[in-house]
Amino acid sequence: MIHRAHVEALDRTLEILETVIKSWVGLRLCLLGLSPNLTGVKVGNIEELITKVYPDISQIENKDHQWMCQRAILAARNSNVDEINDIILSKLPGDIVTYTSIDTVMDQEDVVNYPQEFLNSLNPSGLPPHSLNLKIGAPIILLRNLKPPNLCNGTRLQVKFLRNNVIVAIVLTGPAVGQTVLIPRIPMIPNDLPFNFKEYNFRLNYPSQSQ
Repeated sequence: MIHRAHVEALDRTLEILETVIKSWVGLRLCLLGLSPNLTGVKVGNIEELITKVYPDISQIENKDHQWMCQRAILAARNSNVDEINDIILSKLPGDIVTYTSIDTVMDQEDVVNYPQEFLNSLNPSGLPPHSLNLKIGAPIILLRNLKPPNLCNGTRLQVKFLRNNVIVAIVLTGPAVGQTVLIPRIPMIPNDLPFNFKEYNFRLNYPSQSQ
């Protein structure tokens, strides 16, 4: 939704940097849904974007965590976030493991007013979805501080093993890069609802977050 002039200014900046910096590290900027005649900005669709950012992701078992550390996608709308996550997950090998949250109201008098189906449909900001679909090798992101400074809100990880009540993952960002950690199910209470609601699940979401 930015003005065309801003995109063109970015394009000129990238051209200047390319003449100064002779060696690039694989930085690639893609704009979806636009078709300006730009040289430094590549335009494409979501499938093409994922292929460029995550080439050969179906062979994720043959790649180390450094490969995933160097890749990320930011999206402007939640609809794009969901589409990107679904496509990436479908390209990974193996079966999907679904973790469903346990949602409850904290005041028993509210049980009649807020049935289980309604609680499961809620998606408050900062909480994972009711159904979290994962595969081994999938990139994930922490939504809460778990063990600072190594495991903080925004820390990116990669799934190594999927257990019933714990996820084994490799840290991709922060001071603990490369370390293997355990992510347990933890109760979370949002503070932006008119009633007291608790969700028991992993403090995780997909890394392609709306920005």
